[in-house]
Amino acid sequence: MNEEDLPSLRLSSRYRRMLTAQNTDKEVKDYVKERFRSAMQLMRNIAQRKSTILRTCEVIVRRQRDFLDRGVEALRPMMIKEVAEEIGVHPSTVSRAVANKYAHTPQGVIELRFFFSEGSNGPEGADTPSSCSSARCVSSLKKKMCGTPSPTTSWPQCYRRRAFN
Repeated sequence: MNEEDLPSLRLSSRYRRMLTAQNTDKEVKDYVKERFRSAMQLMRNIAQRKSTILRTCEVIVRRQRDFLDRGVEALRPMMIKEVAEEIGVHPSTVSRAVANKYAHTPQGVIELRFFFSEGSNGPEGADTPSSCSSARCVSSLKKKMCGTPSPTTSWPQCYRRRAFN
């Protein structure tokens, strides 16, 4: 995860001092204590979200290693439910974690949701993504990702165009 452009969150030492100071009004202390608790919860939630995204990406990379190395012909079916079970969260959590997120891969910039599909029992067997169950796999995926397929458009060009449009 690229975090260099993200601000770091921290709690002001001024408010911490207000909680321990003897001369701080009780109402002020109670208010600051509640806001302090809310801020701590927000920071924990952000850390949990980051952890979920990271663990989800680790599963994607491990399960889709062949796709990342060789291209769309090696894309494997992967369901959100399976990833959720593996990392110990509800499927809706994984769904939200991958929504509107992109990964820079050897195959180009790819939306994380792209990796999730259903399998089919086509000629290549149950391990074939339903979107890739025929020789039209590359063409149909290019069309899905890029619009009108073009034999001269490479996958990285296609992803870059989609990611930056």
